[in-house]
Amino acid sequence: MKPTFRILQVSLSFWILLAAITSAEEVESNVDFGRDIRPLLSDICFKCHGPDESQRQAELRFDREESVFAPREEQAILTAGNPEKSELYLRITSNDPDLRMPPPTEKRQFTSEQIDLIKDWIQQGGKWESHWAFQIPQRSSLPGVSQPDWPKNAIDFFILHRLDQERLAASLPASKRTLIRRVTFDLTGLPPTPEEIEEFLNDKFPKAYERLVDRLLKSPRYGEHMAGDWLDAARYADTSGYQNDGPREMWRWRDWVIDAFNANKPFDEFTTEQLAGDLLPNATLSQKIATGFNRNHRGNAEGGIIAEEFQVEYVVDRVESTSTVWLGLTLGCARCHDHKYDPFSQEEFYQLYALFNNIPEHGRAVKEGNSPPYIKAPTKEQQQHLQGLDDQLVELSGKIRSEEPALVAALKKWESSYAVPPKFDWQTQDGLVVNMDSETEVPKFIDGEPTFDKHRSGKAAVFDGKRHLNMGDVANYGYFDKFSFSCWIHPDNTAQGTILSKMEDVPRGSGYSVGLNHGKVEVNLVKRWLDDSVRVETSNAIIPQGKWSQLVVTYDGSRVAAGIQVFLNGVQQPMKVNLDYINQTFAADEAPLRIGAGHGAKGRFRGMIDDVRAYDRLLTTHEASILSESKSVAGILNIPENQRSGKQAKKIRQWFLATHAPKNIKLKFEQYTQALRARQSYEESLPTVMVMEELNQQRPTYILKRGEYDQPGQEVVPGIPDSVRVTKQPVQNRLEFSQWLIDPQNPLTARVVVNRLWQQLFGTGLVKTTEDFGSQGELPSHRELLDWLATELIRL
Repeated sequence: MKPTFRILQVSLSFWILLAAITSAEEVESNVDFGRDIRPLLSDICFKCHGPDESQRQAELRFDREESVFAPREEQAILTAGNPEKSELYLRITSNDPDLRMPPPTEKRQFTSEQIDLIKDWIQQGGKWESHWAFQIPQRSSLPGVSQPDWPKNAIDFFILHRLDQERLAASLPASKRTLIRRVTFDLTGLPPTPEEIEEFLNDKFPKAYERLVDRLLKSPRYGEHMAGDWLDAARYADTSGYQNDGPREMWRWRDWVIDAFNANKPFDEFTTEQLAGDLLPNATLSQKIATGFNRNHRGNAEGGIIAEEFQVEYVVDRVESTSTVWLGLTLGCARCHDHKYDPFSQEEFYQLYALFNNIPEHGRAVKEGNSPPYIKAPTKEQQQHLQGLDDQLVELSGKIRSEEPALVAALKKWESSYAVPPKFDWQTQDGLVVNMDSETEVPKFIDGEPTFDKHRSGKAAVFDGKRHLNMGDVANYGYFDKFSFSCWIHPDNTAQGTILSKMEDVPRGSGYSVGLNHGKVEVNLVKRWLDDSVRVETSNAIIPQGKWSQLVVTYDGSRVAAGIQVFLNGVQQPMKVNLDYINQTFAADEAPLRIGAGHGAKGRFRGMIDDVRAYDRLLTTHEASILSESKSVAGILNIPENQRSGKQAKKIRQWFLATHAPKNIKLKFEQYTQALRARQSYEESLPTVMVMEELNQQRPTYILKRGEYDQPGQEVVPGIPDSVRVTKQPVQNRLEFSQWLIDPQNPLTARVVVNRLWQQLFGTGLVKTTEDFGSQGELPSHRELLDWLATELIRL
């Protein structure tokens, strides 16, 4: 069975020994390459003779064994056992400024002690080994100690062994009062209560300390405290923006992390779900929420930015954060060139970049709220409440279905004795805020006298490209509002012009408009025309010239193009997106609602417009169909029932239900409508969380010259660095990448994780540079202990 990583719940029974732990290195007579020599070469030589090909001099590398020991016609770079025949030693000791290495002009020079170390190393055989962190952790046996009965756990053996080497004695055991204070702070971040202290002091039974630890691990405060460092690593506390800080919601991801610690989620699952939960088969809501890890970065919402530039920055952030948190590597150094100290090329950086470069996001972030992609993320309690609302809808739906025969019978009975005016008509009044009907009112015409023509059984306003209507201060909508418009239009032979608008009186000012462009319906929600708006149009030229058409436009308040729908004669139309980005409200409260015009004299409508309606809610597909029925209620009632069209039957049924149905039937339909809207309203109030998501087609990735977004070079495919590759299988997506991270043969992940936990508990990691396990990072103070902990994490 494949071993799994588990989030460590560290036993703290060795607390009493911590004062004796020292970071001093073991005193050895032999020179150790990894400890003594590699750091010197990295600090002083790698700049010109390291991994970065663009800066490499004389085609010489000191980061690879084969380069140092390669046969040469001239003096060998290194001759094992003989410093005087080793060019490396001769150059660093030369008095000739033309031969001396590093050149005298360089700030970093070898000290005499360091030169002696290199000489001793060569004399002792010049043994070479790869960087310690890139070697697979080896589980050593427990070291021998002077007091075999003294250790209480495996870690105690390592600590006592070190104390023996340093000829130190362990401190005396801490008091129980000190122990409970220490362990409670370390596991919950809070002090123990007086009652908890007394309970522990009075517990005289064996394993009282173990019971205390178990109680703390079961506390909800444990997960909250342990999640703190992980949230910092995931830049959870970063502001939303660069120059200003709008609101965003990521707390559902935070709660996921806390719950993961409290549930002791296996570390392999903890990793996979955060990096690629959305790619798992049949991904659950929880697994999708987990991917918020890589959406915590800042987003730039400034109007003047270049979106492509910051889209690159977001992907770079993911590569840097992920490699730091799981691998302890400074891979960001390879963004602009090959890494100068570690064996990672610029190409390998962009291979990792390609894994995170397939997210459907826009470089310019949303100023108010979460930036796509995001999902609804209800809590368990909210999911239960939502299920209750769904159950209520199912129950009410059954009740209205049971009333259908009675409704049909009542309608037939009423029709046999109805009496309505010959021109009577009806449309839904629910949410109606504007109704411009030329038959019932004379609106205010601007730039021309009122002119009307025949339409249906009445008359319609005529527009000549100048004349338009001013409806006053109504329909004040912004980008969080739901609204709908309905109207009948009869364009002339150009099928052009603005049908209705509410826009500022400046060129391309803020506001909204619905119009025609060569027969296509255009809907524009505009703050700034070029870079801060949602602009869509129907895919096809659907509006015929010289004929009446009924149009319904709806907007759901989502601030995205997908939230706009257009219905022609009751049929929803496919849409083309011209711009799908709005970052500020488009409300133009000071502008009037105009019929037949936008702002200014250009683009005014030619033809006829009638029965303009504005609703402060989202009309349904059913309602859009009814609105498109041209015959009035009176006209439909004069048609035999078996000869009515589907639209006509729906219109009569809806009118009867709203006005004349028996009270008990009407009440049940109203209850269902209210429950449906309550459910929709509750769902809209649910929290969201930004998540990872894949584009349907892989976005191409290129090496960016000097890391600049607009300087693409060679195209690359997804992959991982060769120097730490532990699998021959290709790594082509985030899911495969996460599996590589948690592979037991991966040399870095387990070490990095246990080191961070050690730092969290004790203040300093076994590797002090927690985020850099590379050549420039600190060596581990207790490598055998670090590797034992790493293999223990894998074993668990």
